[in-house]
Amino acid sequence: MKLILLIDDRHLAWSQIALGLQEVNARISIFTLEECRNALESAKPDLLILGDESHRLLSAAARGVQKLVISEEIPPGNIIRTREGRNSVRIGWPVGRKAFKELTSRLLSVPERRLFRTPVLIAPEKADVSLRGSSEDFSLAGMSFRTAGNLEPEEKITVSFGSHEQRPGLRLDARVVRRHPEQDRQSTFYGARFDELTQEERHALERFVWGIPRRGS
Repeated sequence: MKLILLIDDRHLAWSQIALGLQEVNARISIFTLEECRNALESAKPDLLILGDESHRLLSAAARGVQKLVISEEIPPGNIIRTREGRNSVRIGWPVGRKAFKELTSRLLSVPERRLFRTPVLIAPEKADVSLRGSSEDFSLAGMSFRTAGNLEPEEKITVSFGSHEQRPGLRLDARVVRRHPEQDRQSTFYGARFDELTQEERHALERFVWGIPRRGS
C-alpha cells in the first residue's frame, strides 16, 4: 500500500489537508518535523506533504522523495515544479478539495476511490451477531458502507462481500474510522480502513471492484 507522510507544523491548513487525504488511496502517517527526520531514516514514503519552511529544513533528509509542498508563497490553486524538478511540486493554498485529491492521487499513481454498491456482512470483533449492510465505495485503503447496526470509531470488524456460486468472495479485516447517522435514523454511514492487505487480498479487491485481472492472466 502507498504511504504518505504529512508534516504537521501547526498551520491552520493541516486539519483541512488531513481531511482531504481521507479520500486518497493510501496509508497516512502524521508527524512533527523532528519525528519525520527519524522516519525518513528508516522508510521512504511514496509521498511527503509539507509546508515551505519544513521543505527547506528537510532538503537533505528528503532528497529523492516525491514531495508536495503546500505553499502560501504562490497564488492559491497554482501548481509549479520546484527547483528539484520532477520529485517536488508546490501548490498554492488554499486549493479546491477535488483539485487537491486529483493532484495527490496523480503523484501517487494509485487507483481512485470508486463508487461500488454491493451487499456486505459486517462482523464486529467483540460481538457474536453480524450486521447486514450495503457498500458505498471502495479504495485500496478502505471502504464506506451503510448499516442499521451500531459500530464505534476504532472498532475492529471483518467485512465480507462478493460471494458467488463460482467464487468464495472476500473477507477483509478493517477498523471503523468515522460514522455519520442518516437523517431518517434508520441506518448509519460508516467509513472503515482496511488492515494491511496481503498481496492476494489486494489483487482480489482489484478484480472485484475495478475489474482489474490477475497479473499475468
